[in-house]
Amino acid sequence: MGVGYPFRVTILNPEKNDNSSYYPNLNHLSNSINYYYSTMETTIEGLKEQYGHYSPEAAEKINCIADDKTSKGDNRSALKYHQEALKILEWNKCNALLYDLTKKSKEYAVDMAITLRKIGNILRVQNNNFVAAAG
Repeated sequence: MGVGYPFRVTILNPEKNDNSSYYPNLNHLSNSINYYYSTMETTIEGLKEQYGHYSPEAAEKINCIADDKTSKGDNRSALKYHQEALKILEWNKCNALLYDLTKKSKEYAVDMAITLRKIGNILRVQNNNFVAAAG
């Protein structure tokens, strides 16, 4: 019989004369791993390290984080994330054109257009807020 996770240890308790189950406390290990992954998945460098520096998957994740930051009202950070994703997508599009992969190039061009639209939306909101504050 194999050992599964979480494994279970049965301890006989002579005072109560029953079987008590004990699950080892691995929270500290689990918390460290979760912190590592959450940190890695929320920083640009962490995502690039995880998926590859010019990976389209990294650009997709970076755009998702930027969308999350936009929804929380952190437009400055969102703009930075979208611009980084745009650089990665642009690199992939140029690389696809270089190797005559027109279908992939078109996909990257569409992703670039979507990212540019998001950047434009953020800039429009920032400019409207600036004009409203000045008025």
